[in-house]
Amino acid sequence: VPYKFPADWSQSLDGRVLDTCLFPTTMTADADYVYLGYVDKGPDAHRNGEVSLFDARTGVRTGYIAPGPETNYLSGWFDLWHAINSYTMPDGQKLLMAEEDYGGKVNVYKWCPTGICQTKSVQIPAAPSLRQIGRTLVLESPAASHWTISVRSLTGHLLWKSSGTGPASWSPTPVRGPVVGTVSSPQGTSSTSLFLP
Repeated sequence: VPYKFPADWSQSLDGRVLDTCLFPTTMTADADYVYLGYVDKGPDAHRNGEVSLFDARTGVRTGYIAPGPETNYLSGWFDLWHAINSYTMPDGQKLLMAEEDYGGKVNVYKWCPTGICQTKSVQIPAAPSLRQIGRTLVLESPAASHWTISVRSLTGHLLWKSSGTGPASWSPTPVRGPVVGTVSSPQGTSSTSLFLP
């Protein structure tokens, strides 16, 4: 693992020192690669969020992945011990998920180490959605979709609940004021802030 430390201990730990030091802070591995992340800039792209790649069988460094134009080349530090996760897809593609607290996101890198991976199109079924028209809650849902809707107070108390299949609408009386409506289905869960007059 590359590691350099400043020779002059009298320097403060500001951008000048961190630009010259490599501080590996997180790593993960799969059957093929070891992934190493740095608290600050990495050794190749010299950007936060850089991940070095090592061959898991030989330990030889094989490359790196770093934030690109999709994030304006920006990322925060890897400031968690387990900040990187990897997943190998059936066609050999690698998904690398890297935490990024600075921008409140997770950077997901999709990488085909062999160069012959074939991406298959995945259809994600539409999840039911909830919207408000006056005092009426309208659930737009695929016809065969089973759903459960709940309305809770801002403190989390259950005020109203219903289940069914397909599109529907209700006026949940006597519920009034600010509430949170949640729709759960096999396709996913969504919550919406509502105000029932």
